[in-house]
Parts: sequence; C-alpha cells; structure tokens
Amino acid sequence: IGGVFIVIGGVAGAAPISNWLTQFSAPVAARPNANPIAATADSIEIGSLIYQQHCATCHGPTGAGNGPQAAALNPRPADLRVHLAPGLHTDEQLYSWLTTGISNTAMPAFAGTLSEEQRWHVINYIRTLAIRQ
Repeated sequence: IGGVFIVIGGVAGAAPISNWLTQFSAPVAARPNANPIAATADSIEIGSLIYQQHCATCHGPTGAGNGPQAAALNPRPADLRVHLAPGLHTDEQLYSWLTTGISNTAMPAFAGTLSEEQRWHVINYIRTLAIRQ
C-alpha cells in the first residue's frame, strides 16, 4: 500500500516527537485549491510539531506574532489568532502564503522547505489557534 512518509526532526527545547508520528499515510490530492488533509488529531499534532520548528520563532508559540525574532521584524509577524478567525482567510490563501511567502514582509516561502503535505498539516494546526468570537 502506498503512502507518504514524513520524519520530523527534533528541535532544541521542543517536546520529544512520538514514534507513531513518523508515518502518516494520507494521500495528498492533486487539487491545490482544497485542503486534502482532514483536520484530524494526528494531522493537527503533526502540524503543531512543524509549526514549533519552523514558525514559532516569529509567530510565537500561540500564534500571537510575538516569537523571539518578532521584535526585529518590520512589519511584525501576523497575529495568527486573529487572521485565522473562521471565514476571514481560506485554506487556499493560507496555503499560498505558506508556499510562496508574503512580499515586503519577513514571511518566507516554505515550498522548498516543507512538503505539500506538511504545509497542509500546518494549516490544520494553525486553524486551532484562532480566537473564537
């Protein structure tokens, strides 16, 4: 049976990665305009680990835009808790920004760093950071 395997390396100071997390076999759909990864507990945990490794230094551990590098950036990183409120931005917009970066900001493109599947997991995770009204 085919599957996609990802191995996420540890980060200094991060919690240990569960052994069961090293394999995730959900296929990535060919459609770039819809999140092909269901927002399951497994996907959210994978996304959390990736976020902590690649995003938290700027966006902070809770997505508030207050990571250790945030003060040195102009403009400051987005407060994801606000930008991820339901109905504000689509998964497709988030995927595009995560893939290509955002012009005139420090937001880098992650297309060369994270696989398509990893980027969708991050989106599933950061959706959980949204402030609910």
